[in-house]
Amino acid sequence: MTPYEKIIECFCVPREGRDILDVMLTKKEQEMLCCWPETEELTADELARLLCGGGVAADEGGALHFIEEAFKRGVLNKSDGGYCRGSFYGRLDIFATDEAAEYRKLSREKRDELDSWYFAAYLNGLKSSREERPTADEVLPLEDTLEFIENKEEQPYLALCDCRMLKGACGKPVSTCITYRTAPNSFVKRGLAKKITKQEAKQVVIDADKAGLMHTVNPGGVCSCCTDCCYLFRAASALESQGTWPRVHYRAVLDEDRCIGCRSCLRRCHFHVFELKKDQTKDSGKRQNVRMANADLCAGCGLCVTGCPAGALKLEKIQEK
Repeated sequence: MTPYEKIIECFCVPREGRDILDVMLTKKEQEMLCCWPETEELTADELARLLCGGGVAADEGGALHFIEEAFKRGVLNKSDGGYCRGSFYGRLDIFATDEAAEYRKLSREKRDELDSWYFAAYLNGLKSSREERPTADEVLPLEDTLEFIENKEEQPYLALCDCRMLKGACGKPVSTCITYRTAPNSFVKRGLAKKITKQEAKQVVIDADKAGLMHTVNPGGVCSCCTDCCYLFRAASALESQGTWPRVHYRAVLDEDRCIGCRSCLRRCHFHVFELKKDQTKDSGKRQNVRMANADLCAGCGLCVTGCPAGALKLEKIQEK
């Protein structure tokens, strides 16, 4: 087996990533993967000796620094016994977020190819779940999301939205992901998320709402989502699970008499729930009002409500599926 073939195998590199190995992995990282023994994990001391013996590091100090950097970059993961090799899947996530300038040097076509592969891998992982809902994600309106943050006892951290960094299709803000995850291989432990206060976390959500991003929560954090980039809603569309997963608690209700035809709801809704009334013409001298043409598609995110200057929209609790 050639060194290239060994890297492909041990780092689980898909066809889509083989032409950018030299971009994703440094030469020394490739050397480390090539000289990795049959065992799946190594203690820190064993790995340091391996790096020194293979010429990757000159001494123990250099080896420890290399290990820390490789861990931050997702080339290495921590395990119960020390360290194990990461994978292309995890490395791509970090490459697109923490090394965005280098990621964006790739052609648009290449980034789309990588995003398509990553999404397919994500979706395949969801399909293998036996749970009715693949994850605990649920859609909440702004006020409920702020309450969720207030009631959380864990320390919040702020990270970049890896979905929008990978896909980059909507142009919405990216510094929006609030995480409480502090597992050994989390963004927090890799130094890719910064500590923030509860008040700062709430402001992130408020600003995201103004920018037209929905709010989803799960025990591990709060995301501000779109439907162009975010894997959660792209997966829900692919699985035809909208309304069941992610979990929905509300539906929007429109008071057509109060509608002033500003069309804010049309612009802010991600699910094409609203449309202009067809019984009004541009020559009528009146602003065209809207109607809820596809109410069953409503996710209860509340973006239409927070964006309505006339107070013509509200949210009502629904019986959950």
